[in-house]
Amino acid sequence: MASATTYRGLNRIEKVARAEAGRCGLAAMDALHVAAAFLLKADELITTEKPGKPMYRTTLVKVCWLYS
Repeated sequence: MASATTYRGLNRIEKVARAEAGRCGLAAMDALHVAAAFLLKADELITTEKPGKPMYRTTLVKVCWLYS
């Protein structure tokens, strides 16, 4: 990996994750991943979740299926 970024604001991640879980119906772990990607200003979040799952409802970060 050429570079990596960490985000240590756990309270902020949790706050964003809770809000997005409630808005989109995300499972806890998916909400945490979406929140972390958003807060780190990721271009996209790559997942193995198939399209149509709640993760794709988020507008915080572009969600891409690994197998598309």
